[in-house]
Order: sequence, then structure tokens, then C-alpha cells
Amino acid sequence: MLKSYITIAIRHWTRQKGYTAINVLGLAVGMVCAMLIFLYVRFELSYDRYHEKADRIYRVAVNNDARTPPPVGPALQDDFPEILGYVRLLPTTGTWLMKHEEKIYYENRVYWADNALFDIFTFPLIRGDSRTALEAPYSVVISEDTARKYFGEVDPMGKTINADNGFMMLTVTGVMENTPENTHFQADFFISLSSSSASDLRYWSWINFYTYIVMTEGHSRAAIEEQLPDFVNRHIGEGLRERGGRFELFLQPVTDIHLHSNLEHETGANSDIAYIYILSAIALFILVVACINFINLSTARFAGRAREVGLRKVFGAHRSQLIRQFLGESVLVTALALMIALAALFLISPYFDSFAGKPVTTEFTSAGIWWLVLPAGALLLGLLSGSYPSLLLSAMQPVQGVLGGRQLEAAGGLSRKILVVIQFTISIAMIISTGILFDQMEYLQSKQLGFDKDQVIVIPTVGDVLEDFLPWKEALLQHSGVAAVTHSRSLPGLEGNIGQVSTGTIQRVDDPDNARHDVQGLNVGLDFVETLGMVVLAGRAHSSVLVRKSEEGNVVINETAQRVLGWTTPEAAIGQEVRFGNGSTQTVIGVVRDFHFRSLHLKIEPIVLFLGGGLHLAVRLHPDDTEHTLDYIESQWSKFFPGFPIAYTFLDKNIERLYRSEVRIGYVFGIFALVAVFLACLGLFALVSFTVERRTREIGVRKAVGASIRQVLVLLSGEFVVIVLIANVFAWPAAWLIMQRWLESFAYRTEIGWEIFLLSGVTALMITLITISYHVVRTALTNPADVLRSE
Repeated sequence: MLKSYITIAIRHWTRQKGYTAINVLGLAVGMVCAMLIFLYVRFELSYDRYHEKADRIYRVAVNNDARTPPPVGPALQDDFPEILGYVRLLPTTGTWLMKHEEKIYYENRVYWADNALFDIFTFPLIRGDSRTALEAPYSVVISEDTARKYFGEVDPMGKTINADNGFMMLTVTGVMENTPENTHFQADFFISLSSSSASDLRYWSWINFYTYIVMTEGHSRAAIEEQLPDFVNRHIGEGLRERGGRFELFLQPVTDIHLHSNLEHETGANSDIAYIYILSAIALFILVVACINFINLSTARFAGRAREVGLRKVFGAHRSQLIRQFLGESVLVTALALMIALAALFLISPYFDSFAGKPVTTEFTSAGIWWLVLPAGALLLGLLSGSYPSLLLSAMQPVQGVLGGRQLEAAGGLSRKILVVIQFTISIAMIISTGILFDQMEYLQSKQLGFDKDQVIVIPTVGDVLEDFLPWKEALLQHSGVAAVTHSRSLPGLEGNIGQVSTGTIQRVDDPDNARHDVQGLNVGLDFVETLGMVVLAGRAHSSVLVRKSEEGNVVINETAQRVLGWTTPEAAIGQEVRFGNGSTQTVIGVVRDFHFRSLHLKIEPIVLFLGGGLHLAVRLHPDDTEHTLDYIESQWSKFFPGFPIAYTFLDKNIERLYRSEVRIGYVFGIFALVAVFLACLGLFALVSFTVERRTREIGVRKAVGASIRQVLVLLSGEFVVIVLIANVFAWPAAWLIMQRWLESFAYRTEIGWEIFLLSGVTALMITLITISYHVVRTALTNPADVLRSE
């Protein structure tokens, strides 16, 4: 019996090669796309879940900042017995220069860490003892790749690394496996926090540490968070509270950070759970579109097998036997599609990983569970896709079958139209959503940031370089290609912990209410505003034209700070004194136009530019002959700083990297949206082909009595045009609601215009008309006599 079913199935496939190919290809494309999306989503959801204690690890945060003061961890463990332990990570505020013998590199994935690091997080050590690796001062644990980079195949244990030109001599006490890609922070160096001054770790005003706690089993986060206000009252002290303003602690599950956190000073650019929902919906939509193709083509072709069904029923076949046969054929088609999809997946995987920037498909080739899940999924898909055509065909009465099934042809007509409406609703909604997504990406990259990001190079360096910074700066300014030079503690586009912006409070000295406001502070060198091309609205900026000593005690603020402090115009702020949380008083000498120092996900906050500087150098170039100017800068660097390699990036590229997650998601979304449209067109092509084929005699008669090709086209296209118009009615509001919600995750966003809706609708309509025209013209050009003679 089974052999008979397979023989019949193969016979029908070979008779209808075109429709069979469309069915198999559509399902295979849908499967491979769904599998790729599923693997990507699964990888994104796996962040930090590999830690053995992942369900009990929480990050402590303050206000809207991912960092905390260093005493928070020890105090929490002392006050709450349900807290089993803590670890503090102090990120680097610049780039480290690491050297071993002749090998010298700049490194920025560097953290100071408590010895409890390896007890809380699961970072397996290849060499060393995890219990004591970070116990001694100046000990360091390095990653496997880092060990190979500095020491080759030599055992690195006990070897020393010269950090920042002798600032510290670090002894290697452990080698860990490379931190997995699905970790919210990446590290190559963990330096023992005991190397730092013990007195520094007592400051509640030093908000620079990432603090993680691990709770005992069976205790909830909510119980601790309820008591955190009292904890703050006990430990911070009234005096510090008065100077520091708002201080609200809360806990974040470590497994939520990657997709649910967008605080200030994250360790790196996180993703967004909204993207997971969107991609999951795309995978589902693509499978739905592929299944609709299968159902439509199966029901559309059932009249061709009506006589077969009728005769088999006449000879005693039961309905259950027919259902098993047709479901079996459906499962065979999905099995064939699955094999093609798997072959395509193995070929595509390396390119998809490279495109996504993450090893999302690695587990697929090594996990045996997939070889159980995928066949089961294909079986389920085959049963679901084939159930309706099977039930419809098997329900036909023998007489109807023998007569050719004409009476039942209409039974599937309405359902096919409904399914095509669903197909095009999904496709049009995805086209609209893709257009809006790319509009937002374009907006992010073209929005005026309040400074000129072009023609600026950023050079990380170490403290020793700053000793000869001024002579080097003067030498650079002698070159016609160099416009301005400065240095600062941080610059726009620097991700995570590379460069830090301090947080605190500010108030007007002449304010009788002593109102305090949250503010961000940035230490900058002379000519910072000029180098970044900021616009001074009133007063002036810190300038090298003046003696540096005369600039001390002066600050520059942005427009937001000016408004928050109550000055109605920029001019009104000039010469006014402001007091900060540490008690210092300084004079406002300038107001600059608001600028986006961080991602456009975040609103512009009050910012104060203090005179200080830092380990990030910035050089503005004239646009002419950039290549020779860069050669000159490198030569002067070698002259003034021998032994220190130069490594620079362009500011505009750094800023682009802030949005690489959105850009990648945008391209992924766009590609899979095109796939959905392709599948819908594939199904439409086959369905129109079938419709025209069924009405060939009618077309021949109309041609014989004088109908033109245009008239035939209008006749046949009517029902499909109505289908597309109905699909637009459903797709437009759905796409608007979904994308409007997504845009709300950005503090600054594009407006959704009506043009993208109209363009998407017209595109779908044109695709439909072109598809119909192809079949109608081909049929209409056939001699009517030949058509009627064959009938």
C-alpha cells in the first residue's frame, strides 16, 4: 500500500513538474529562512545563560547608570544574608599599552576584578586556580587568544606583562577560555582589584564600578529591592545625599541585560527584545506564506485528480485511505523540501554568521537534538499544510469526481482568495516595515549631531604620551592639512567603558532654592570644541590662544544645561557661577549647541565640559590630501613617541558602529522581507497560471468573437486586483502600529510618511498585474481555433 501511494505521488509530480517545483522550492526557501531566523533568535536569547548561576546573578545599577560605587557590593552582602556573594568590575577608562618582550599591543578589553569573579561567573580557567587567581595584587588572568598573542606556545603562567610603559608589572596567574560571544561584556584581561588602593574602594561618590551579586537559591529579587531605599539611607549619609542628589538602586537579572537594558555606561551596545519579536514574526510569516502557497496550489489542482478520487471511491476506497494518501504526499513534499533546506543551510551558514557578526549557526552543526526536532517539525508542517487539501479532496462524492469535480472547484475558490489576501497582507506589511526601518537607519546616520563628525581621527594613547602632547600638537599644526588638535577623557562613538563621562549634580550659585540637577561631566583639553566642530552659541570655549592657567575654573555647558538651570538665553549664562556635587564652584564661559555624545536611543542630557583632558586624542584634518596628512601625523608620532605604536580610527566610523546592531537587523529584515515577497509572487504566479489554464477555453471563445488582449487582461485581473486592495487595507494599519511602537525605543526618530504605504501598495499591485499579464498575453496569443479544437 505504501509503495502504491509513493508510486502515485511520483507519477503526479512528474506530470506536473512546474507546480511540484514551485511547491518544493517555496517550502524549502521558507524552511531555510525560518531556521536561520530561529538560530539567530536563539543565540540572542542565550546571552549570559551559560553561567552556572545565571538565574541567581543580578547587576546592581544606580538611577539610569549601569555602574555603582565600589562599597555597594560589600555593603549589600553584609546587610542581606540572602546575598551569597558579589564581584566588582572596574572598566578601563582608556586604552592600555601592554608589552611582553618585543610584543606590544593596545588593549581595551581590560577590567579590574574581585577575586570572586570566577566563583560567580562561569569563565573556565585553562591554567591557574580560579579560587586564588585574582587574590594577589598585580595578578592578571588573560584569555586564551591573548596568551597566544603575547606568549605563543610558551606557558604564560608566572610571566609578566608590562602595562602602560611600566605603570604596572602584571603577573599572569591564570589563562581562561575566551569569553563567549553571547556575553554582555567581553574581556581579555582581568586584573586583580586588590592592586587598587583600598581607600579608593570606600568612596560612595565614585560611581564607576559594575557590581554583580549572586543570591542564594529560593530568594527573590523583589524582596531585596523593597529594602534598597532603607539600605541607601543607612549607608550613604545625609551629607553625601545632599551633595549627590538622587541615588536609587535596583537589580537587573544578568540574563536580561543584553535585550532589556539600555542604561548609561553599558559595557557595550546591547540589542533590543523588540528585534527578537520582529524576527520571530518574520519567521512565522515566511512559513505561513510558504504553507499558503502549498495549500493554494494543492486545492487549485485537486480538480485534475477528481476523476481519480471518484473512481477510487467507486471501487471501494474509504475516505480515511484517501486522506492518508494525500497527507502522505504532503509529508513527502515537505521531507524533500527539508533536505533541500538543510543542504542550503550548510552552504549559507558561514556567510550568515559573517553577515550577522555572530556565530549563530555554530551549534546547529554540533547539536544532535536538531536531527530530532527538524524531522518532527517537517512532519508537522506537512500535516498542517496538507490537511485542508486532503480533507477537501477526500470529501468529494464519487459522481462529482467522475464528472471532473467542477462543482467542487468553487469550494476551494473562496478559501484560496482568503489565503492569497493573507499572503499579500503579510508581504505588503513587511515591505512597509522594511521601508520605515531603513528610513530610521538613514535618519540615524544623517541627523545633525551638533558637531562635525567628518575628517576627525581618534587616537587612543597612554599617560606617558600626554607629557609631550603639547610639542606634538604644535608640530602637527605646522602642517597645512591639520586644522585642530585636542584630547579628552572620552569622545562620541566610543562604546561601553572605553572613555568615561562622569555623572553628578549642578546648581546655580545664585539660586535661592538651591535646586540641584543631574548633569554629565566631560574632561576636555584646549580646543576641544573647535576640533569637534561644535557651535558656540554664546561666550567662548576653552582655547589654547589663552594661557591654560587662566582657563582653570571655567566650564562650558550645552543648551540643555542652560535651560535646566533656568537661563532663558545662552547669553544670560555667561559669567554665572555654578556649584557641583563635590562642592567646587566654577564659572560658565560658554554655551554650545546641544550635541549627541551618545546613541540616538538616549535623549540629550545636561553636559558640562571641564578643562582637563584625557587619553583620547582627536585631530581634525582639512579635506585636501588626507593621505599625506595622515603620513605626516604618523611620522611626527614616531618622532615624539618612539616605542608607542599609533592606532587611529575615524570619528564618523566610530559613530556608525553605535548602530551596527540596528543596521544588521535592518539588512536581515530587508532580506527576509524580500523572501516573503518572492514566495508570495511564486504562489501568485502558479495560481494565476492555474486560473488562466482553467479558463483557456473561455479566453479562446472571447478571442474568437473579437475580444482584445487588453479586454481579456481586464477581465482576469479584476479579482486579483481586488485581493491586493483588500490586503492593503489590512497591511497598512498593522505595519503602522508595529513600526510606531518600534520607533518609540529611539529618543530621536523619523516620522512615518504616507509615501512608503502608497509605494508598497503600488508595488504589490504592479507585481500582480505583471504576473497576470505574462500568463494572459501568452494564452491570448494562442490561436483560438487550436484552443477550441482541443476542447
